[in-house]
Amino acid sequence: MAKSGRVPLLPRECGWCSTVFGVCRPCFRGQLYCGKRCRAQARTVGHRIANRKHQRTLEGREDHRDRQRELRKRQKEKAVTDQSCEDETGPRSLATTEERQRGHDQTDSGETIRDKYPEKPFCLVCRSPGFFLEPREGWHAQRRNRCGSPLQ
Repeated sequence: MAKSGRVPLLPRECGWCSTVFGVCRPCFRGQLYCGKRCRAQARTVGHRIANRKHQRTLEGREDHRDRQRELRKRQKEKAVTDQSCEDETGPRSLATTEERQRGHDQTDSGETIRDKYPEKPFCLVCRSPGFFLEPREGWHAQRRNRCGSPLQ
């Protein structure tokens, strides 16, 4: 520790939203995302890409065919018991897609997250206050286990 009890932080850029965040040496595990939301969104995109690739193969087309057969069979067995309302005026969502996206991209003060560099940096994991160091090769070149020991 140096600089009045603050820990040195490795500056990282989120792989999804490009927000700059810091991680201290003991907590560093190769973090790529600034939070759960960005990690989940990136994972969703990765799944979509993998699914698209699978569906282009013969096995994927057969899987899709089988699922569609099962779906049609279930729908055929269902009996419609009443009619839907005719006075539906459209989607019932309170916020438009643009408003939801704007909500993720802005902080409470109205600044966009992508433009905001933390004034008082802290470790993303342990929340210790810190200061940014210049990135060094050794921080991310050597993988470590949960106890902090280098992996073989």
